[in-house]
Amino acid sequence: HRESLQRQNGIVVGVKDENSNLKAAAFFVWTGKRVILLFTASDLSSRIRWMALLLDHCIAYDAGKERIMDLEGGNESDLARFYSGFGAKEVVYLHVKRNNLPFWIRWMK
Repeated sequence: HRESLQRQNGIVVGVKDENSNLKAAAFFVWTGKRVILLFTASDLSSRIRWMALLLDHCIAYDAGKERIMDLEGGNESDLARFYSGFGAKEVVYLHVKRNNLPFWIRWMK
């Protein structure tokens, strides 16, 4: 994260309560036309949904720009449901798994 902050393609955004206590924070990086949410943290002790407030603000700030906001982490059903409340759409990322072990070991697996 330090590298992206130095290159000015990363930002930490936070939400504070009326007493200036940090209640939620998120770390975003961007590349080209994609803004990626990499990390979040929030105070869960309150009934106020701090992370929802933070994400709502970030989405409103970015609205109208020709970028995609990638919220990542939607593999968890609760998180995917939370993000869908903001209009998120599921995207499947495919990956290739290559096994370079010798044939006789691969056969045993």
